[in-house]
Amino acid sequence: MAAGTTRWSLVGLVLIGLGSAASGYLLVRSWDLMAGGAMGRLDVCSTVFGRGCDATLQSASSWQLGIPLAGWGIVYYCTLAALLALSWWLGAAFRAEALLAALLLAALGAGISLLLAGLVLVGWAPHCPLCLIVQLANLALVPALKKASGLTVRELRELAGGGCRYLLGRTAAAESSAPWKVVGFFAAALVGVVAYQWVFVETALRRSAASAGVTPEQALREYQSAARQDLVIDATDPRLGPPDAAVQLVVFISFQCPACADLARSLRPLPEEFGPQLCLAVKHFPLSSACNPALRVDKQPRACEAARAAVAAQAQGQFWPMHDALLQADLSAEDALPRIAREAGLDLARFRAELAAPATAAKVQSDVELARRLGVAETPAVFLNGRRVQHFSPEVLRFLIVHELAAQRPEH
Repeated sequence: MAAGTTRWSLVGLVLIGLGSAASGYLLVRSWDLMAGGAMGRLDVCSTVFGRGCDATLQSASSWQLGIPLAGWGIVYYCTLAALLALSWWLGAAFRAEALLAALLLAALGAGISLLLAGLVLVGWAPHCPLCLIVQLANLALVPALKKASGLTVRELRELAGGGCRYLLGRTAAAESSAPWKVVGFFAAALVGVVAYQWVFVETALRRSAASAGVTPEQALREYQSAARQDLVIDATDPRLGPPDAAVQLVVFISFQCPACADLARSLRPLPEEFGPQLCLAVKHFPLSSACNPALRVDKQPRACEAARAAVAAQAQGQFWPMHDALLQADLSAEDALPRIAREAGLDLARFRAELAAPATAAKVQSDVELARRLGVAETPAVFLNGRRVQHFSPEVLRFLIVHELAAQRPEH
């Protein structure tokens, strides 16, 4: 390996280390914020840069596919590091291909970094100084890895073309080492998969602990400190229980949201348990940019149509069967909604007419606008008598409902 390419490989490793360190801190900070800052760790962004990163880490756009963007940074850098390590370990037989793969991956990372920086510039995402360092490291990785490869653009293009032809089976006589190179790429990809699984599991465990670990008394203090919002249950809202009940529980949902399905199973027994003292109402906040202007990314492509389908079923008095079926179904198939409507016993002709009716879309849009005014950015979002409930395990919700009923009971 030439001295120049070795030096640039080391520069690449330094940039990967810098990005990994920043992403690691941001991931740990995200986990800390999930626990309400209970770990008490030093806020590096505020200390070093005089500006915190917490607003960015808590924004809806900073989470993708179940983990924080910082977690994706860890996956990205682990994969890059694996490719560079393999290029050294396997030597000249794999070096060019490994560095080409790393360069292509770095180019993808640089493109995403430019996109995120653009969102900050236009005001669609909050500024994060440490995130900027990660983005600059991603941009610098492209020329560093290009220099580390020691190849011209034409040579890189020819190498990529040869690899594609081999994978497509169009190479007349493949070199004997080609299958082992595929194994090398598979090993690097496996490192990325393992990193993703670790981040995903750790995030899920911390999310569960953050919800389950809070005591009812802590949840009550947090609930009482929340501002009471003007949140009315009207005639267009599907509900269980009388609208004038002493306790009103309002839930904003998106039908492709797994957490909404989990919460629904916990909430359904409550109206029967508390009788006429409780009203449970559902409002719509689809996590899709097709009908929700608060979203810049279409997280759940069928969520808007599913919300309209629930409203259409409500017109036939079948909201709750449709609600339950939509939350449990795979909505990706084109015929999913008509099939679910048919299984729910709906008049399909009327269902299709209601689904396309302007009033149906207007109801969903009205709920979305209300949610945005209330500061809702994700689902499920739970409000009890107009106050936002951050921890909504069944035990905590029952405790808060009982507290609200006791607070309204006249003293003797």
